[in-house]
Amino acid sequence: IDSDQNFTNPYVYNDEQVNHPIKELVKMALSIKKTCIVVADGAKARIFNWNPIEKHIQELMYLQEEDARKPERDLRADRPGSGQGFNSKIQYTVDEHLSYKKQASQLFLEKIAKLLCEKDNLADFDILDIIAPDEVYKSILKHMSVSGRNKINNHYPKNLTNMPVLDLQKHYAKLLST
Repeated sequence: IDSDQNFTNPYVYNDEQVNHPIKELVKMALSIKKTCIVVADGAKARIFNWNPIEKHIQELMYLQEEDARKPERDLRADRPGSGQGFNSKIQYTVDEHLSYKKQASQLFLEKIAKLLCEKDNLADFDILDIIAPDEVYKSILKHMSVSGRNKINNHYPKNLTNMPVLDLQKHYAKLLST
């Protein structure tokens, strides 16, 4: 190739050398970050992918902890040392001041944090948004890795676990625009 000719290498993606419409698509694809949305409470969690171009949510996982939803009396009934029927007022063993429902909830939130750490290690997301009450958010945050915490972009202190996906999609788009 003569040095007099204007030759540009199509494989070099510098702004000065490539003037092609595909360059803009490549730049846009590289600038789009994968967003993961976690909607959780103490007993239920839903994990979504967010597509910012189409403003579309795709549900990836639905997790639920049955013990965290049960009434406290149902969780205590099978404990050794608890009396039944007429004798139920008698304590046979030392009664701990622990809520079994809270214990189940804490274990569940720890599982969610570990799952998010695994997704972070696999580079499944660049941005993490968490929609959860403050207590749930703090519990998840406590068990996450440092790199996972650094990817948290927003925290919305709401419980939207029971919201249908289409309504959640509209609500999330509205939250991002404010």
